[in-house]
Amino acid sequence: MKNSIVKVTSVVFGLILILLFVGCNTGLTPHEYEQGETTTTAPTTTIATTTLPPTTTIPPTTTVPPTTTAPPETTTTAPPPADTNWQNSPGNRAVWVASQAGEVIHSSPYCSNMANPVLTTIEMALAREDGGRPCMICWTNRGEDVPPSADTDWQAAPGNRAVWVASQAGEVIHSSSHCSNMANPIETTIDTALAREGGGRPCMICWQNIGDPVPPVQTNDWLNSPGNRVVWVASQVGEVIHSSPYCSNMTNPIETTIDTALARESGGRPCMMCWANRGE
Repeated sequence: MKNSIVKVTSVVFGLILILLFVGCNTGLTPHEYEQGETTTTAPTTTIATTTLPPTTTIPPTTTVPPTTTAPPETTTTAPPPADTNWQNSPGNRAVWVASQAGEVIHSSPYCSNMANPVLTTIEMALAREDGGRPCMICWTNRGEDVPPSADTDWQAAPGNRAVWVASQAGEVIHSSSHCSNMANPIETTIDTALAREGGGRPCMICWQNIGDPVPPVQTNDWLNSPGNRVVWVASQVGEVIHSSPYCSNMTNPIETTIDTALARESGGRPCMMCWANRGE
């Protein structure tokens, strides 16, 4: 009996040793071994999130082109009629001369059909070495000793009426020594002027009632004249187009039409003395 108890005790003790041995090899306590294997969960790795600031979008730069300022247009316009009073015009009044040495002072750059009028002032024009005098065509109230209008009727003028010519052979007879801006007019009489070898004819600018077949006034409207309207030029290359063959005392005026005159290579422009409503 005693031996049996010793054997059972030895067996039990042996089993306990075996269990302890197995538990040490597996890393489990006997209790854990009885519960079964435990699944080990890997530790969680926390990744730190970096929050980036919001992106600021810069709008594209718009390049504004530089503003180009156009130079002011220089337009030469004829002064209004009210500004042609010579006696009342101030010294700084703009005027024109045909050249730096031109004696005659004009109120308009279009007067006397000047080719390249020079802009100046009354004071500067008078202060030149040769001085100057107002044009009798484009100025009023010049203060000159011009014969009264009643004395400029060609048909009624007596033969001994004083007149002027530009030279001894000058064909055109003037009622005033200031007409046509003559440099050195020669005084004579109507009878004497007509009796010269070359004869003479009245100036259409300074005489009235000259009896010439001058086109009526209503046909002298440049803007309303038809293209086939008869006109005259001083030569085939003459730039100025006249409404009358007697204007500007042309020697051998050439008859043509407005359309033909304007179509020439040199073109043309209306005479400021014999046309009205030129649009200048």
